[in-house]
Amino acid sequence: MTKKNRTIVNVLVVVSALAIISIWADVNIAQRAHYKSLEKQANALYEAGDCDAATDIYREMLAQTPHKREITIGVGALIIFLFAAAVTLLYLFLDNNRRLSKILSRKAVVQALPEMLDYDYDFDRISISDEADGRLLSDLRELFENKEVFLDKNLSIESLAKMAGTTKARMSQFINKVFGCNFPTFLNNYRVAKAVKLFNDPANSVYTVEAIGENCGFNNRQAFHSSFKKRVGMPPSKYRELTQKTES
Repeated sequence: MTKKNRTIVNVLVVVSALAIISIWADVNIAQRAHYKSLEKQANALYEAGDCDAATDIYREMLAQTPHKREITIGVGALIIFLFAAAVTLLYLFLDNNRRLSKILSRKAVVQALPEMLDYDYDFDRISISDEADGRLLSDLRELFENKEVFLDKNLSIESLAKMAGTTKARMSQFINKVFGCNFPTFLNNYRVAKAVKLFNDPANSVYTVEAIGENCGFNNRQAFHSSFKKRVGMPPSKYRELTQKTES
């Protein structure tokens, strides 16, 4: 039970206790008035000489009335207790139902998030027989996986080839053969995958969508929007909105 629920239950208990005291006070006042009325009747009968009738009234006052008063108070207390318990259980049920609905809603939001294709290429699964190609693959892995050169807005295939110690033509041919795409696609796959990781980290919620795109190497908002939507199936702003809902 949460602190809020405990507070509500405590309030209901206090209210019930006050209600019981109030009922007891009302019954006690009414009972005293009834006593006085019977007492007057008994006194009148006694003064009239009807001692037996007066005695019977006194006996009735002593024997029956306290018992009835206890029953009245007990029934009233039981009714109030049952009412308070019913209200408490109803509140807890509604509160748990609300929590369950919220959990199911979050689950639905998570399921609505698209499954990202694995653009973090698994270099270990790539089989290269040529020694020169193996070295180039190792260089690409170092540049993209460790150094994350794709975050550089000015990265081109020429600059990448120079970093790897090869030519532009060979680099282009190698990426097409090994990864099955051209250089811009290969580059933007890494950038979008990086953006998804940043969006999924609550610590980056302070940054705008445009800032995330720039940090991932995109030159402008339009390029980021187009590349992200093409791969994820929705604009980056919508993806952020969904991920933030799952965190709340």
